[in-house]
Amino acid sequence: MKRFAPLALLLLAAACSEAPRPADQTSAAETAAPEAATARVALALDQEGLRAVNVENGSTVLVAFDQPEAQTVALVSRALGDEPAETGVNSDCGAGPLNFASWDDGLTLWSHEGRFVGWAVNREGPTTMGGIGVGSSRALIDESLVAEFSHGSMGKQFKSGNLHGVLHDGRVAHMWAGVSCNFG
Repeated sequence: MKRFAPLALLLLAAACSEAPRPADQTSAAETAAPEAATARVALALDQEGLRAVNVENGSTVLVAFDQPEAQTVALVSRALGDEPAETGVNSDCGAGPLNFASWDDGLTLWSHEGRFVGWAVNREGPTTMGGIGVGSSRALIDESLVAEFSHGSMGKQFKSGNLHGVLHDGRVAHMWAGVSCNFG
């Protein structure tokens, strides 16, 4: 959340690149248009997608899973101030081939058939609104989430709703939500 960008540029890019959609399919980013012209935006991880956070007033807009892939990648790029370091297709995922866009801060977006379907993070950087991210302690998870813990192929794992993670030495080492491509 250290880097910010106006959401207005995203809205302009989306308006130029997408065919019109019925009103009930308007994206979360487009819904934010009234305040987007002046808002500085940061990102927060969410079990339902990502949250675009207006850093001036704290209001948030959910960028939910199933949003258009290109629009979501553009929002993240603008919020982080950089294009993805790597993009491609991972054909070895359990869910089938998934497109990915990864940034240097460890955030990866997963997409399928042109729709944003999940995210993963493996470095300290983006967090949930409650501050849970890579490097967070088990104690913070216990304070902030109602989580189930188990031991799986990737080690000590936690789950809270659609939010998942792996702990190493009592700290979050990897987190994801939605459809992801993790190997143990």
